[in-house]
Amino acid sequence: MLRCFRLLLPVAFVIALAMPARAEPVRALYDALRLEKIMDVVAEEGRIHAGEIGEALLGGRVDQAWGDSVEELYERDRMRARFLPPFEEELARAGDDAVQEMLDFLLSARGIRIIGLEISAREALLDEEVEESARAAVETLRAEEPERMAQIDRFVEANGLIEENVVGALNASIAFYRGLAESGAPGFDLPAEMFLAEVWSREPEIREETEDWLYGFLALAYGPLATEDLEAYVAFSETGAGQRLNTALFLGFSAVFESISHDLGRAAGRALTGSDI
Repeated sequence: MLRCFRLLLPVAFVIALAMPARAEPVRALYDALRLEKIMDVVAEEGRIHAGEIGEALLGGRVDQAWGDSVEELYERDRMRARFLPPFEEELARAGDDAVQEMLDFLLSARGIRIIGLEISAREALLDEEVEESARAAVETLRAEEPERMAQIDRFVEANGLIEENVVGALNASIAFYRGLAESGAPGFDLPAEMFLAEVWSREPEIREETEDWLYGFLALAYGPLATEDLEAYVAFSETGAGQRLNTALFLGFSAVFESISHDLGRAAGRALTGSDI
């Protein structure tokens, strides 16, 4: 159930959490989704992204202090603390029966295999060459396996993956600019309307990048999956329980990325002013 959310798309919670007894089924979902593992992959993606920001915005000011700041922002406990409240709240609204339905699918042999494939694909895409190859393979898949592509299209549509990721990326970008403005960096103390206009001007570019990455990921992740298994996954995603789980994951990761983006903007602004990050 890797919702492809990146920052720009679930993690074994094996440590003790300060959660009430009623949250045991939710804790089981953490295990089933292997959320902790995905947090690690997302953090690595974030470090790469932050490195690109550092080079583009800071240039020669990239130093150990910037690196330390980035490491702190992508620390697992910090990310978890942002993720859990909205995730748990949405699952509480979904109710116990829906959570059990989620667990029934995720803990089945089929569900375990799917989560494993998603994690492996996400890790593989950290390599730029693998990502380029995955994107190129999508057109071949569309031409040679239209029925498989139709399944993937249904999966994307059922989960709103493109729209949710585009909105998430736009909000994270706005948060970054807001943090940059709050830092007092010269040239960035601008009205919010200007930042909004800048971000929205990039919406078509963000949408195209999202679609390319997303379909490359899905083609890579589900390539080894039998047709009937992918069909079952799509069908689960279309159920009420599947929809609520999708919403919970996006709410959790949105909270993570907006918080990190805001703080990354502040850190970049302080670096620009020559202050300690």
